[in-house]
Amino acid sequence: MSGPVVAVPPERWRRQFGDLPVEYGVDPVRSHACAYFDHHRRGGDQPTPDDPGSVHPELAVVDPEGG
Repeated sequence: MSGPVVAVPPERWRRQFGDLPVEYGVDPVRSHACAYFDHHRRGGDQPTPDDPGSVHPELAVVDPEGG
């Protein structure tokens, strides 16, 4: 059973996520997820980077509650 679908107005979407082209959002997520699972599958232990912006400077962490 799935929950209700909530439509997010375009203005709020842009404020929270920006107008980043899809490939710039998908590629970093895909590369990070693949590296993460490959690393841990091999028994490694590595913390999350302190400064993820240095790896992908076009991305920024946005607080959804802060606008």
